[in-house]
Amino acid sequence: MRTNDERKIFEASGYLDDGVVSDVLKKYGEKSKITRPHKANQWLKTAVALAACAALLALAIPLAIGLIGDGEITSTSIIEHTAAIPAADNTTAEVETAPLYDGSRGLIYEVNEDGKTASLVSFHLCEDEVMVVASHYNGLPVTVMKNQPFYDLTYVPVDHPYQNKTVKRIVISDTVTKIQWGVLEKMPNLESIYFGASVQKLTHAFDGAFNFKLSSIEVSPENKTFTAKNNCLIEIETKTLVMGCLTSIIPDDGSVEIIGEGAFKLFPIETMVIPEGIKEIGYTAFDGCCNLKSIVLPRSLEVMSTGAFSHCDGLEYFDLNGFTYLPERAFRHADNLAEIKGTENLTSIGSYALTSCRMLKSIDLGVCLERIDEKAFAYEGDTSIVLNYAGTKSQWDAIEKHEDWNLRSFSLTVRCADQ
Repeated sequence: MRTNDERKIFEASGYLDDGVVSDVLKKYGEKSKITRPHKANQWLKTAVALAACAALLALAIPLAIGLIGDGEITSTSIIEHTAAIPAADNTTAEVETAPLYDGSRGLIYEVNEDGKTASLVSFHLCEDEVMVVASHYNGLPVTVMKNQPFYDLTYVPVDHPYQNKTVKRIVISDTVTKIQWGVLEKMPNLESIYFGASVQKLTHAFDGAFNFKLSSIEVSPENKTFTAKNNCLIEIETKTLVMGCLTSIIPDDGSVEIIGEGAFKLFPIETMVIPEGIKEIGYTAFDGCCNLKSIVLPRSLEVMSTGAFSHCDGLEYFDLNGFTYLPERAFRHADNLAEIKGTENLTSIGSYALTSCRMLKSIDLGVCLERIDEKAFAYEGDTSIVLNYAGTKSQWDAIEKHEDWNLRSFSLTVRCADQ
């Protein structure tokens, strides 16, 4: 085996920059290894140098390094990632190496603050159709998936460079326990996903997702928190449908009682049957499902949360089926909604509930109506609507109304039974 001097395990006490890397490769040849002592600075900064090092055989990174700069190591030609094991005196004596991670290339990881686990922090450079999340990085179990490039963005456009158009399937290793905000979004060609045995928590993992082709959801049979049925991801204990996809059929066997927050958000589903037994539809559960044409609520429904069906541009018919209130932004910008059945049972209409429902020309309201909130019927342009109220004019006047309940309702007519 060659000595340290011959193969040169390079030490850097500060940042690695373009000049340093170029000098090392020029002086010691294309089989050089670059590492840093165990007590070195916590940040590794490579600028663009390593991204262009097609001849670099290995990059040895000790456990002390907590973060690799965003987008710094981009070359798929780095043949082998290795982790340096420092000598007892923290020098760069002859060392053995171990695999840095065992997943797909192009994924970026970091060591967590506890120093005992690691996180996947970016995937947008992955060039594999099947993206395998590593079980270990630097010998540490990968327990968290997070997507740092999105943290400072409130909206990520469809053509944003951080989206990944290559990945069609994600396999999440059995070590991962938590998946954070936005991790699984912006993969327009993603078709299937497999959740490993240890996933316990999803924190808006698909919030704002544009996974238009997702059609298969699988979960390890060893997972005690989640299961998959009919291509629905279900939290077992709470009976919550956490995430759906294009081919989802909501189970009617009692395994689901709640359709969770954003469960189908932005998915281009065309039909959906909400079966009896469902008690709650969560916040923005079907928000932006533009291809939905009609919905009939089950009589078992007890709660419908804010924005449940907002921005459903293609929705034409909705049957409340005895449900008694419209929550805030329930149908906001459901531009083609022309008929809502069962409104005579409503007791309250929430803020912006029917804003910009341009095709809704009339709505029947019963004497059980008690409250109308702010801008419930806000419209734009020359849209007009008639409220057919079953009670008398005095009963209508007695209904609690926000002072701006009909603000921006450019043509709203109330017809009472005694008028």
